[in-house]
Amino acid sequence: MISEDESNYQRIITALNNWEWEAYEENMKLLLSYIQAAPSTIVTFASLVMETYPKGGTFFNTTLSFLPMDDWPKVVPQAMVMLPSRSN
Repeated sequence: MISEDESNYQRIITALNNWEWEAYEENMKLLLSYIQAAPSTIVTFASLVMETYPKGGTFFNTTLSFLPMDDWPKVVPQAMVMLPSRSN
């Protein structure tokens, strides 16, 4: 079952992945509001981005800037596994 946070984040990722740039500012504001309301979900968002949006982007970089130091060990191993598949 998908969590509400994951569903919200997936909608943002889909909009950005589909190049819906007219909604970019709105989606960034939404992303920041979710992060501020539930900082513990940043790892969820980072994981979803790595799985579905291979080139990352400003929204992913912004998210990582909010990632608490204690959560980096949760994100880095996943990135290292995914890195070889992205170098093609």
